[in-house]
Amino acid sequence: MSTIDLRHMRHALALAEERNFGRAAGRIGISQPTLSRSIQTLEEGVGAPLFDRFPREVVPTEVGRVFLGRAASIVAEADDLEREMAAQLGLESGVLRVAVGPYVAAVLLGAILGRFSDRHPALRIEVAEVPGARMREVVGSGEVEVLVGEQALFRGEGEFVCEPLRPRLGEYVCRAGHPLLERDSIQVQDILSYPLAMTDISPGAWVRILGEEAGEFDPVMLADRAWKVRCQSLVAIAELVASSDAIGMFSRGMIRRELEEGSLAVIPLEGTRPSADWAIIRRRGRTLSPAAEAFIEAVREADDEVSAD
Repeated sequence: MSTIDLRHMRHALALAEERNFGRAAGRIGISQPTLSRSIQTLEEGVGAPLFDRFPREVVPTEVGRVFLGRAASIVAEADDLEREMAAQLGLESGVLRVAVGPYVAAVLLGAILGRFSDRHPALRIEVAEVPGARMREVVGSGEVEVLVGEQALFRGEGEFVCEPLRPRLGEYVCRAGHPLLERDSIQVQDILSYPLAMTDISPGAWVRILGEEAGEFDPVMLADRAWKVRCQSLVAIAELVASSDAIGMFSRGMIRRELEEGSLAVIPLEGTRPSADWAIIRRRGRTLSPAAEAFIEAVREADDEVSAD
Protein backbone atom coordinates (compact mmCIF):
# COMPACT_ATOMS: atom_id res chain seq x y z
CA MET A 1 0.00 0.00 0.00
CA SER A 2 1.40 3.38 -1.00
CA THR A 3 1.15 6.59 1.04
CA ILE A 4 -2.45 7.79 1.39
CA ASP A 5 -3.22 11.49 1.13
CA LEU A 6 -5.58 13.05 3.71
CA ARG A 7 -7.24 14.95 0.88
CA HIS A 8 -8.15 11.66 -0.81
CA MET A 9 -9.56 10.39 2.49
CA ARG A 10 -11.79 13.47 2.76
CA HIS A 11 -13.00 12.89 -0.80
CA ALA A 12 -13.81 9.23 -0.07
CA LEU A 13 -15.72 10.14 3.10
CA ALA A 14 -17.79 12.70 1.22
CA LEU A 15 -18.56 10.17 -1.53
CA ALA A 16 -19.58 7.55 1.03
CA GLU A 17 -22.03 10.01 2.63
CA GLU A 18 -23.52 11.34 -0.61
CA ARG A 19 -23.38 8.04 -2.57
CA ASN A 20 -23.20 10.04 -5.76
CA PHE A 21 -20.14 11.52 -7.48
CA GLY A 22 -21.95 14.67 -8.61
CA ARG A 23 -23.39 15.51 -5.20
CA ALA A 24 -20.14 14.70 -3.41
CA ALA A 25 -18.11 16.85 -5.81
CA GLY A 26 -20.51 19.77 -5.32
CA ARG A 27 -20.35 19.43 -1.56
CA ILE A 28 -16.54 19.63 -1.40
CA GLY A 29 -16.24 22.22 -4.16
CA ILE A 30 -14.41 20.30 -6.90
CA SER A 31 -15.42 19.01 -10.34
CA GLN A 32 -16.82 15.50 -10.77
CA PRO A 33 -13.90 14.35 -12.99
CA THR A 34 -11.44 15.58 -10.34
CA LEU A 35 -13.27 13.60 -7.66
CA SER A 36 -13.34 10.50 -9.87
CA ARG A 37 -9.57 10.74 -10.41
CA SER A 38 -9.01 11.25 -6.68
CA ILE A 39 -11.00 8.12 -5.77
CA GLN A 40 -9.24 6.11 -8.49
CA THR A 41 -5.83 7.22 -7.17
CA LEU A 42 -6.87 6.27 -3.65
CA GLU A 43 -8.07 2.82 -4.75
CA GLU A 44 -4.80 2.26 -6.59
CA GLY A 45 -2.90 3.21 -3.44
CA VAL A 46 -4.99 0.89 -1.26
CA GLY A 47 -4.76 -1.88 -3.83
CA ALA A 48 -8.50 -2.66 -3.94
CA PRO A 49 -11.81 -1.08 -5.01
CA LEU A 50 -13.37 0.97 -2.24
CA PHE A 51 -16.69 1.58 -3.99
CA ASP A 52 -19.04 -0.34 -6.24
CA ARG A 53 -20.41 1.92 -8.99
CA PHE A 54 -24.07 1.33 -9.82
CA PRO A 55 -26.23 3.36 -12.27
CA ARG A 56 -28.06 5.23 -9.49
CA GLU A 57 -25.63 5.18 -6.58
CA VAL A 58 -22.15 4.43 -5.33
CA VAL A 59 -21.82 1.93 -2.46
CA PRO A 60 -18.74 1.12 -0.35
CA THR A 61 -17.28 -2.36 -0.78
CA GLU A 62 -16.39 -4.49 2.23
CA VAL A 63 -12.81 -3.24 1.99
CA GLY A 64 -14.21 0.27 1.57
CA ARG A 65 -16.24 0.06 4.76
CA VAL A 66 -13.17 -0.91 6.78
CA PHE A 67 -11.11 1.82 5.15
CA LEU A 68 -13.75 4.52 5.64
CA GLY A 69 -14.14 3.69 9.33
CA ARG A 70 -10.44 4.21 9.95
CA ALA A 71 -10.26 7.19 7.59
CA ALA A 72 -13.01 9.01 9.49
CA SER A 73 -11.01 8.71 12.73
CA ILE A 74 -7.76 9.77 11.05
CA VAL A 75 -9.33 12.81 9.38
CA ALA A 76 -11.02 13.89 12.63
CA GLU A 77 -7.70 13.62 14.51
CA ALA A 78 -5.89 15.51 11.75
CA ASP A 79 -8.49 18.30 11.95
CA ASP A 80 -8.08 18.46 15.73
CA LEU A 81 -4.31 18.67 15.36
CA GLU A 82 -4.63 21.39 12.72
CA ARG A 83 -6.95 23.42 14.96
CA GLU A 84 -4.63 23.03 17.96
CA MET A 85 -1.61 24.14 15.97
CA ALA A 86 -3.53 27.07 14.47
CA ALA A 87 -4.54 28.10 17.99
CA GLN A 88 -0.91 27.94 19.09
CA LEU A 89 0.17 29.97 16.08
CA GLY A 90 -2.53 32.60 16.50
CA LEU A 91 -3.83 34.14 13.26
CA GLU A 92 -0.73 33.81 11.11
CA SER A 93 -1.54 30.52 9.40
CA GLY A 94 -3.95 27.60 9.25
CA VAL A 95 -7.34 26.69 7.80
CA LEU A 96 -10.66 27.73 9.34
CA ARG A 97 -13.72 25.61 8.52
CA VAL A 98 -17.15 27.17 8.96
CA ALA A 99 -20.65 26.64 7.60
CA VAL A 100 -23.58 28.85 6.60
CA GLY A 101 -27.17 28.29 5.57
CA PRO A 102 -28.32 29.13 2.01
CA TYR A 103 -30.02 32.42 2.93
CA VAL A 104 -27.05 33.56 5.03
CA ALA A 105 -24.81 32.77 2.06
CA ALA A 106 -26.94 34.96 -0.19
CA VAL A 107 -27.28 37.92 2.19
CA LEU A 108 -24.27 38.12 4.53
CA LEU A 109 -21.48 35.82 3.38
CA GLY A 110 -19.82 38.21 0.92
CA ALA A 111 -19.58 40.96 3.54
CA ILE A 112 -18.28 38.51 6.16
CA LEU A 113 -15.56 37.07 3.94
CA GLY A 114 -14.48 40.51 2.75
CA ARG A 115 -13.83 41.68 6.30
CA PHE A 116 -12.20 38.45 7.41
CA SER A 117 -9.88 38.13 4.41
CA ASP A 118 -8.77 41.75 4.54
CA ARG A 119 -7.73 41.45 8.17
CA HIS A 120 -6.20 37.97 8.06
CA PRO A 121 -4.70 37.45 4.59
CA ALA A 122 -2.51 34.54 5.71
CA LEU A 123 -5.45 32.47 6.90
CA ARG A 124 -7.39 30.18 4.61
CA ILE A 125 -11.11 29.73 5.17
CA GLU A 126 -13.27 26.87 3.91
CA VAL A 127 -17.00 27.66 3.88
CA ALA A 128 -19.60 24.90 3.53
CA GLU A 129 -23.13 25.90 2.52
CA VAL A 130 -25.33 23.36 4.29
CA PRO A 131 -29.09 22.67 4.33
CA GLY A 132 -31.02 22.86 7.55
CA ALA A 133 -31.12 19.09 7.85
CA ARG A 134 -27.32 18.95 8.28
CA MET A 135 -26.70 21.99 10.47
CA ARG A 136 -26.73 20.25 13.83
CA GLU A 137 -24.60 17.45 12.43
CA VAL A 138 -21.77 19.63 11.11
CA VAL A 139 -21.51 21.63 14.34
CA GLY A 140 -22.02 18.71 16.72
CA SER A 141 -19.48 16.46 14.96
CA GLY A 142 -16.81 19.15 14.92
CA GLU A 143 -16.74 19.25 11.13
CA VAL A 144 -16.89 23.06 11.46
CA GLU A 145 -16.08 25.38 14.35
CA VAL A 146 -18.83 27.90 13.69
CA LEU A 147 -22.13 27.89 11.82
CA VAL A 148 -24.22 30.89 10.86
CA GLY A 149 -27.74 29.68 10.23
CA GLU A 150 -31.30 29.16 11.37
CA GLN A 151 -31.59 29.43 15.15
CA ALA A 152 -34.91 27.55 15.29
CA LEU A 153 -33.09 24.30 14.50
CA PHE A 154 -31.06 24.60 17.73
CA ARG A 155 -33.61 26.07 20.14
CA GLY A 156 -33.76 24.01 23.32
CA GLU A 157 -30.56 22.14 22.44
CA GLY A 158 -28.20 22.44 25.43
CA GLU A 159 -25.32 21.07 23.39
CA PHE A 160 -25.03 24.31 21.40
CA VAL A 161 -24.46 28.01 22.08
CA CYS A 162 -26.46 30.43 19.90
CA GLU A 163 -25.71 34.14 19.58
CA PRO A 164 -28.72 35.73 17.84
CA LEU A 165 -28.25 38.08 14.90
CA ARG A 166 -30.63 40.84 13.83
CA PRO A 167 -34.09 39.73 12.65
CA ARG A 168 -34.38 40.10 8.88
CA LEU A 169 -37.62 40.56 7.00
CA GLY A 170 -38.39 38.77 3.77
CA GLU A 171 -41.13 38.69 1.19
CA TYR A 172 -43.26 36.17 -0.61
CA VAL A 173 -42.31 36.57 -4.27
CA CYS A 174 -43.91 35.51 -7.54
CA ARG A 175 -43.47 36.15 -11.25
CA ALA A 176 -44.79 39.31 -12.85
CA GLY A 177 -48.33 38.67 -14.06
CA HIS A 178 -49.00 35.94 -11.49
CA PRO A 179 -52.75 35.32 -10.85
CA LEU A 180 -52.29 36.24 -7.17
CA LEU A 181 -51.39 39.80 -8.09
CA GLU A 182 -54.88 40.32 -9.55
CA ARG A 183 -56.54 39.84 -6.15
CA ASP A 184 -57.58 42.78 -3.98
CA SER A 185 -56.60 40.97 -0.79
CA ILE A 186 -53.99 38.25 -0.37
CA GLN A 187 -53.76 36.04 2.74
CA VAL A 188 -51.26 33.34 3.69
CA GLN A 189 -53.83 30.71 2.75
CA ASP A 190 -53.87 32.09 -0.80
CA ILE A 191 -50.09 31.81 -1.07
CA LEU A 192 -50.06 28.26 0.27
CA SER A 193 -52.55 27.23 -2.41
CA TYR A 194 -49.76 27.62 -4.99
CA PRO A 195 -46.59 25.51 -5.32
CA LEU A 196 -43.81 26.66 -3.00
CA ALA A 197 -40.17 26.60 -4.07
CA MET A 198 -37.78 26.84 -1.11
CA THR A 199 -34.86 25.49 0.81
CA ASP A 200 -35.69 23.07 3.64
CA ILE A 201 -37.57 24.94 6.37
CA SER A 202 -38.03 23.46 9.85
CA PRO A 203 -41.37 23.37 11.73
CA GLY A 204 -40.01 25.94 14.21
CA ALA A 205 -39.10 28.27 11.37
CA TRP A 206 -42.59 27.91 9.90
CA VAL A 207 -44.12 29.02 13.22
CA ARG A 208 -42.01 32.18 13.13
CA ILE A 209 -42.60 32.82 9.41
CA LEU A 210 -46.37 32.57 9.75
CA GLY A 211 -46.52 34.76 12.85
CA GLU A 212 -50.10 35.43 13.95
CA GLU A 213 -51.42 32.97 11.35
CA ALA A 214 -49.33 30.09 12.71
CA GLY A 215 -52.20 28.69 14.79
CA GLU A 216 -54.21 27.98 11.65
CA PHE A 217 -51.62 25.54 10.25
CA ASP A 218 -49.71 22.43 11.28
CA PRO A 219 -46.03 23.47 11.12
CA VAL A 220 -44.83 19.85 10.93
CA MET A 221 -47.10 19.25 7.95
CA LEU A 222 -45.85 22.44 6.31
CA ALA A 223 -42.23 21.43 6.79
CA ASP A 224 -42.89 17.99 5.30
CA ARG A 225 -45.41 18.73 2.56
CA ALA A 226 -45.86 22.45 1.81
CA TRP A 227 -43.01 22.59 -0.67
CA LYS A 228 -43.33 21.61 -4.32
CA VAL A 229 -39.65 22.13 -5.11
CA ARG A 230 -36.95 21.91 -2.45
CA CYS A 231 -33.58 23.21 -3.54
CA GLN A 232 -30.55 24.75 -1.81
CA SER A 233 -29.75 27.04 -4.77
CA LEU A 234 -31.58 30.33 -4.30
CA VAL A 235 -30.50 31.42 -7.78
CA ALA A 236 -32.27 28.38 -9.25
CA ILE A 237 -35.34 29.02 -7.09
CA ALA A 238 -35.53 32.64 -8.32
CA GLU A 239 -35.34 31.47 -11.94
CA LEU A 240 -38.04 28.87 -11.31
CA VAL A 241 -40.35 31.43 -9.67
CA ALA A 242 -39.82 33.85 -12.59
CA SER A 243 -40.91 31.20 -15.11
CA SER A 244 -43.79 29.45 -13.31
CA ASP A 245 -46.63 29.94 -10.83
CA ALA A 246 -44.42 28.81 -7.93
CA ILE A 247 -43.96 31.12 -4.93
CA GLY A 248 -40.60 31.77 -3.29
CA MET A 249 -39.34 33.56 -0.18
CA PHE A 250 -36.56 36.13 -0.51
CA SER A 251 -35.37 39.39 0.96
CA ARG A 252 -35.68 42.35 -1.39
CA GLY A 253 -31.92 42.70 -1.51
CA MET A 254 -31.48 39.16 -2.80
CA ILE A 255 -33.65 39.81 -5.86
CA ARG A 256 -33.14 43.54 -6.34
CA ARG A 257 -32.10 43.14 -9.98
CA GLU A 258 -35.09 40.93 -10.84
CA LEU A 259 -37.48 43.37 -9.15
CA GLU A 260 -36.01 46.28 -11.11
CA GLU A 261 -36.18 44.33 -14.37
CA GLY A 262 -39.79 43.35 -13.65
CA SER A 263 -39.34 39.56 -13.90
CA LEU A 264 -40.28 39.09 -10.22
CA ALA A 265 -42.81 40.87 -8.01
CA VAL A 266 -43.35 41.12 -4.26
CA ILE A 267 -46.73 39.73 -3.19
CA PRO A 268 -48.62 42.40 -1.18
CA LEU A 269 -49.51 40.14 1.72
CA GLU A 270 -52.05 41.15 4.35
CA GLY A 271 -50.41 39.63 7.39
CA THR A 272 -47.03 38.74 8.80
CA ARG A 273 -44.08 38.96 6.44
CA PRO A 274 -41.67 36.00 6.53
CA SER A 275 -38.54 36.67 8.55
CA ALA A 276 -35.15 35.15 9.28
CA ASP A 277 -33.99 34.18 12.76
CA TRP A 278 -30.25 33.64 12.29
CA ALA A 279 -27.59 33.05 14.90
CA ILE A 280 -23.89 32.37 15.28
CA ILE A 281 -23.84 28.78 16.51
CA ARG A 282 -21.05 26.73 18.05
CA ARG A 283 -20.75 23.61 20.15
CA ARG A 284 -20.92 24.27 23.89
CA GLY A 285 -17.64 23.62 25.69
CA ARG A 286 -15.50 23.71 22.56
CA THR A 287 -12.54 26.07 22.72
CA LEU A 288 -12.61 28.17 19.58
CA SER A 289 -9.45 28.92 17.67
CA PRO A 290 -8.37 32.57 17.34
CA ALA A 291 -9.36 32.31 13.67
CA ALA A 292 -12.91 31.26 14.63
CA GLU A 293 -13.13 34.14 17.10
CA ALA A 294 -12.01 36.53 14.35
CA PHE A 295 -14.64 35.07 12.00
CA ILE A 296 -17.37 35.60 14.59
CA GLU A 297 -16.33 39.24 14.94
CA ALA A 298 -16.57 39.64 11.15
CA VAL A 299 -20.08 38.12 11.26
CA ARG A 300 -21.19 40.60 13.94
CA GLU A 301 -19.90 43.55 11.92
CA ALA A 302 -21.47 42.37 8.67
CA ASP A 303 -24.77 41.77 10.46
CA ASP A 304 -24.73 45.34 11.77
CA GLU A 305 -23.89 46.90 8.42
CA VAL A 306 -25.89 44.89 5.85
CA SER A 307 -29.49 46.05 5.47
CA ALA A 308 -32.01 43.95 7.35
CA ASP A 309 -34.69 44.34 4.65
